[in-house]
Amino acid sequence: MKKNNFMTAFARAVERRKQTPANSQALQATRSSVTKTPTTKVSAPTKSTEFDATGYRIKVMTAYYHYMQKRGNK
Repeated sequence: MKKNNFMTAFARAVERRKQTPANSQALQATRSSVTKTPTTKVSAPTKSTEFDATGYRIKVMTAYYHYMQKRGNK
């Protein structure tokens, strides 16, 4: 059976992405403590740091679909 390289690469990317949130949270905390300034206006809502696998999968599959369309495979 032929391996689906795209899906294995996708799975690897998801696993890699799952491992990074702890680091990004620590970096974000240090950055925000350094750049704290008094604000008078309401700031925009912050993005959730939790990884959204469904949204990511949709983005990747859409990009893959467009790539295949460019190649002419239908």
